[in-house]
Amino acid sequence: MNQVDADKAIQACLAKTDDGEALSCLQETVGALQKIEGLCRPQLVLLSQENCDPCDEEREVRKDAIARGIIQEVDINSPRGRQICKNTEVDWTPSLLPLDCHDNLLEESSA
Repeated sequence: MNQVDADKAIQACLAKTDDGEALSCLQETVGALQKIEGLCRPQLVLLSQENCDPCDEEREVRKDAIARGIIQEVDINSPRGRQICKNTEVDWTPSLLPLDCHDNLLEESSA
């Protein structure tokens, strides 16, 4: 799979109208792309923080995907977390975000 194919696969997930189906598609696609070298691989990032009950609940729901490396948990107060907030304009927790390899939000393409 090349970068164009990877981007098309992510766009197909983002185009799904059902949020659950879109998330399942993204998890499957991100997991498959983890094994391919040389791509700007997409990632699913869970922004969380300490002393946040909703974050604890989301972490529990996503624990299998986090354990498998499909979802990366990032503290919103860490340097990377602050950069993600700046890049995406998302500053609340918990937030599950589809990001590119540069920590920019992946959005459905209009093309």
